[in-house]
Amino acid sequence: MRLQLLKLAATGAALAQSRVHAHAVGHPGSRVCKPMKRDVAILGGGSSGTYTAVRLQDSGKSVVVVEADDALGGHTETYTDPVTGQHDDFGVLTFHDLPVARDYFARLGIPVEVVQIPPGPDPVYFDFKARTELEDYQMRDPSAALQRYYGQLLRFPELLEGFDKLPDPVPEDLLLPFGQFAEKYGIQDAVPILALYGQGGLDYEKTTTLYIVKYLGPTFVEGLNVGTLMTTRRNNQELYEAAYDALGPDNVLLSSTVSAAKRSKNGVRLIVVKADGSCVDIRAKKLVVSVPPTLDKLSPLGLDGTEAGLFQRFTNVSYFTGIVRNSGLPADTSVYSVGIDSKFNLPALPGPLTITPAPIDGMTDVKYGSGLHEMSAEEAKVAIIEDLVALTTAINSTSAEPEFVTFKAHTPFQPMVCKEDIADGFYKQLWGLQGHRQTYFTGAAWQCHVSSVLWNFTEHRILPMLLK
Repeated sequence: MRLQLLKLAATGAALAQSRVHAHAVGHPGSRVCKPMKRDVAILGGGSSGTYTAVRLQDSGKSVVVVEADDALGGHTETYTDPVTGQHDDFGVLTFHDLPVARDYFARLGIPVEVVQIPPGPDPVYFDFKARTELEDYQMRDPSAALQRYYGQLLRFPELLEGFDKLPDPVPEDLLLPFGQFAEKYGIQDAVPILALYGQGGLDYEKTTTLYIVKYLGPTFVEGLNVGTLMTTRRNNQELYEAAYDALGPDNVLLSSTVSAAKRSKNGVRLIVVKADGSCVDIRAKKLVVSVPPTLDKLSPLGLDGTEAGLFQRFTNVSYFTGIVRNSGLPADTSVYSVGIDSKFNLPALPGPLTITPAPIDGMTDVKYGSGLHEMSAEEAKVAIIEDLVALTTAINSTSAEPEFVTFKAHTPFQPMVCKEDIADGFYKQLWGLQGHRQTYFTGAAWQCHVSSVLWNFTEHRILPMLLK
């Protein structure tokens, strides 16, 4: 009862804030906002939002993208060393080899190639909880278990289209914690490799199976066997630079946020505030939301009770990625985090996931996950430095003074709801929001955190509704 009261209070607070924003949209203060009319406004310029904008514009629709960051791309992040000009894709590294992905890269003139990641030097396995190197540890051969996992994925082909295609009733297997699912179907030996490649800050033992099989679906396993797409110049950010050029600066509002909105069956109005303090009054026939559906991000849209009631059920994890100099590690050393006393030898979270040589001389890539709950970027940065110092002390008997060259927080990451909500038809209710008050949704909450799969979902499920 207490939990239900808290949920009702949160929804009520969101509705109250939404009414304020809905009222304020007609009164943007003393500022005179620049008027703008478009067929479609897109909130969020990450993977799915940028794809939506390019495809709509190519289809003859006028668009505008509102993006809070100073560049398009979302989780796709590339650092370019100012001295050497070398690139490091420290966010999204590869793309599933789907026709929609090849078409998109070709449209924007970005050359790609199929690459099988070659095995590097034997990694160092380190238990960050115990602060000790596991010198005799060997990861089990996952080949047979991966084949069994792939066979399980093929039982649920409807999931390729989106969460809303879940069978009714939802299969009990999809509601199990993934560790139990792995034991039930004899895929225990695949769990460490799935966690290693998938990362994302998830606790692979405890996370509900539905989210693992969506995130690491058939195209992921196929990519392990036949290879995956990488940009030829190893600069994934150039995809979004090309998209920006294709859309044009008048159609992309960077460093901008929605302060108020009014949505109805007749169209959408957004008051957008830019970094320089100026504002834009956008009137559009339709709105596409591709940002994470959290109450704090979407309350300026004037959420109604149904929207707020669904969005407030989501929980998220945090996933962090950064580049460090002075790590104290030898240049060819890769470190994989393991938990020797845990089931499946998965790393304790929050904690490091992998620490690997960056393609930029003298630098190191770090991936860090929060586990079941979100954590702040500052907490993660402090913990990473402490873990690096402990690592180098343990394996090199030397001290180091690591420092971040760049750091990004992928949070909120992997929106999830509890298994009871999944079983009760949450995702069909969520899909029912499509078109409500001329608002449409795409992104990880409706599909998964995989760029190529998001493009495919947007192409076949979302664009047909927008082009009507």
